[in-house]
Amino acid sequence: MIGFEIIPRLKDPSFAPTVDLSAAYKVRYWVDFNSNDACDAAPTDHQWEADVATGQRTLTVRHSTSFTGVCSTFTFPLTFVGDTTFIGPHAGQSFRAALVRGAAAAGLETVNGTVGAAGANPAFTVTFAPRLVIGEQYSVKLYMDVNASGACESPPTDHQWSVPIPADFSSHQETVTYTHNTSFTEVCSYFP
Repeated sequence: MIGFEIIPRLKDPSFAPTVDLSAAYKVRYWVDFNSNDACDAAPTDHQWEADVATGQRTLTVRHSTSFTGVCSTFTFPLTFVGDTTFIGPHAGQSFRAALVRGAAAAGLETVNGTVGAAGANPAFTVTFAPRLVIGEQYSVKLYMDVNASGACESPPTDHQWSVPIPADFSSHQETVTYTHNTSFTEVCSYFP
């Protein structure tokens, strides 16, 4: 598998990764046929895999309807973990977390949970259902309902964070562990 770039509305699908010409490769690619900015199973989105022989410098492909499922090449699941530093200030408190793509005003998914009691390790774990597309920007918006009002209120009444999620090809992580801190970011707009 060689590297790839995700370029919206690609007109010239060329890129120049550094490859070892003494090895064979597979190139996996897809077209966002339904224009929803996500890789959906074929035939909703068209997907292919092509072989590149040892020493081959170019690859020419023709459209076909013999699709190969490649979405897992371009997407990954996300598990967000609050480490044990959350237990001291927030044991037993409710929290909400939203997975947000780019600068969207709403989350792809919002989940509710409770921080574990003393001795829990980790303090909490959230597994988001939407798969992240490699190359896009994501963040997790998180708030702790410190005063147990059931509503998100500005810090420091409720503790809040915006956590960037690495989603590029070389550094994406399927599990992101976050440590409690007091550098709060207002995120209540994601939890109406």
